[in-house]
Amino acid sequence: MNPEDEDAQYNLGLALAKSGKASEAKKAYEEALKLYPDYIEAHSNLGNLLVKEGDLEGGIAHFEAALSLDEKNASSHNNLGNALARKHQYEEAILHFEKAIAAKPDYLEAKVNLGNAYLLLNRREDAVRQFSEILTNNADFEPARKGLARAMQQQTSGPQTN
Repeated sequence: MNPEDEDAQYNLGLALAKSGKASEAKKAYEEALKLYPDYIEAHSNLGNLLVKEGDLEGGIAHFEAALSLDEKNASSHNNLGNALARKHQYEEAILHFEKAIAAKPDYLEAKVNLGNAYLLLNRREDAVRQFSEILTNNADFEPARKGLARAMQQQTSGPQTN
C-alpha cells in the first residue's frame, strides 16, 4: 500500500471499520484527510465513527466539512441530522433530513429518520403521513412499519414518557 495515496488510506479505513477496529479506522481516515482534505466520504465515515464513540461535536464538524464541499450530499445531511437528533436538536435535524430527501428522493433511511424526528417532537400527524408515504411504495419496509405503529400508538395513548 502506498501511504501517500488517499484512496488507499480511505479503503484501509473502510476495511478496518468493517472488522471492528474503529480506532485504527479513524487514523486511516484522518491520514486520507491529511493527504486530501476535500475527501467527502472520509469526512463522513470519520464523522460516523466519532458519533458512535459519543463525540457528537467531532462528528458534526466532519459532516459539516463534507457539506461545505458538497451542499447537496444526501448522506452527509442524513448523518448530520442523526447527530443533531442525538443532541435533541430535532428541528435542526428535520431540516437536514429534508435536505437529504430533496437531494435523493428515494432515500428511505432519511425518510424514516424524518418520521422519527417528527415523533420526538410530538408531531404525530406529520409522522403518520411520513411513514404512510414510505409504505405506499415500500409496503414491506420494516422500519417504516414500526414507525407507523409507534405513531398510531402515540395518537391513541398520547406521548409516552420514559
